[in-house]
Parts: sequence; C-alpha cells; structure tokens
Amino acid sequence: MTLRALNQTRVQLMKKYHPNTPEYWVLKSYWRLYLMNYEALEKSQPQWFSHLRNRLTQEQLIWSGLNLSHEFENTYFTAHKLVEAFRSRDYAAFTATLDEVENVSPQLFTTIKTFIKNKKLIQNMTSSTLSNGPIEGVNRKIKQIKRTAYGYRNWKNFVFRIQIEFKIRLKKRNPVRK
Repeated sequence: MTLRALNQTRVQLMKKYHPNTPEYWVLKSYWRLYLMNYEALEKSQPQWFSHLRNRLTQEQLIWSGLNLSHEFENTYFTAHKLVEAFRSRDYAAFTATLDEVENVSPQLFTTIKTFIKNKKLIQNMTSSTLSNGPIEGVNRKIKQIKRTAYGYRNWKNFVFRIQIEFKIRLKKRNPVRK
C-alpha cells in the first residue's frame, strides 16, 4: 500500500512537467529506483542514463527527482521507513514513523490513516512469526494448474497433477499381475 501511494505521488508530480523535460524523464523512466530501498541504491559507481544523457549514480538520480518537490521527498522517506518497519517486523519503529508524519501526499496520508485504524492487527502481525504466505503460494499454484489444464476429466487425475507439481510422494500400487 505504501509503495503504491508513493508511485501515485510520483506520477502526479510527473504530470506537472512537459514530456520533453529532464524532470519528467527522471520521474518516468527510472520509476523502479524510487521503489528500491534507499540503502540498496548505488552511491559510488556512476552509470549512463540515456534519457538524461548523463552519467550519475542511482542516488544522484533519486535526489534529482526528490528535489522537485518537498512533499514528494517527505512521502518517499516516510513510505520507505514504513516498508522497512514492516520488513523487519519492528512495531516500535512503525508507530514512531506514524507519529512523525508531516507534509506527505494525500495518497500516503490515506494509507497512514488505514494503518492507524488497523494498528492492533499490525501489532499482532509484527509480534507473530507465522505467515500464510506458503499457503497462498500453494493456492496460487493450484489455480495455475486449473487454468492451464482446461479441466480434467475426473477429480483423481487433477489430484495426481497437483501431487506431481508439489512432488508429493504417491502411494505405490500393487501390481495387477504377477
């Protein structure tokens, strides 16, 4: 939710500039860099950015976009603090970030209001090590099998296909003839 709000803010800012300007291309072409964690950005090795016709580090490119709007800069850092708190399951950092929010985009503010409304559930999520991710992965794989199979003639064949995909050991059958 937070990165989607950040992306919406980026697009909104991008639309304020003419498509031929470097400000527009900083925001449009290199959008994946805005979604990356700031610590993961390349800070020392410059690379060629063809739309800008310039050699910059990824950090310099991000800062050239963040300097376009103070609101976008605050939104960027707040969104990434929230994402990092989720990834590290640090509830204290999460609530501290929620408390120090100021001058962010309306999209991120809506997301923050949702987080405040569901604070109790988020605290439960950060304190628990359990996740339904593996189960969701299995469900997705089964739906994929259904989509690509165009319907099995009977249930038994469908179950066998699922077992083959997940490498579940099948019970050995006794031979019919000896």
